[in-house]
Amino acid sequence: MEQKKIVGIIFITSLLALSVSFFFSGLTVCKEYPWVCSDFFLQVRSLLGVLSIPFILLTPILFFVRRETFLTWTKFAGAAFPLMLVVLIYVFNYGEVYHSFGGGGLFSSDAEAASVLLPVLFVIISIAIIGVKSWKLR
Repeated sequence: MEQKKIVGIIFITSLLALSVSFFFSGLTVCKEYPWVCSDFFLQVRSLLGVLSIPFILLTPILFFVRRETFLTWTKFAGAAFPLMLVVLIYVFNYGEVYHSFGGGGLFSSDAEAASVLLPVLFVIISIAIIGVKSWKLR
């Protein structure tokens, strides 16, 4: 499949996931459909929102890079994204352990710290990989 189509699919899927996450976080939805506000669906909504934001930020960059750079990034993302997903699922299901991760009181729980730090780390490493590979190909 062509690179621009893949990037477009990633972008649209990420926007859809973020939209679903925001739609189900509305209070009126909880009143009309109480099953949507169960713990399981709250975690799924959180994961959808957290995991879609890095891809929304990265797809405009990936749309304009060369194919070699894109393939290098996909190798990284193919390994890092499932790992990030597993860590986030584990932390969300582990339960609320308050002030155990550290951060000087910046985060109130492990789930909050992981949901903020892992996507940011994914974006920073992705931008570094894209930048270095693009620079080497010049």
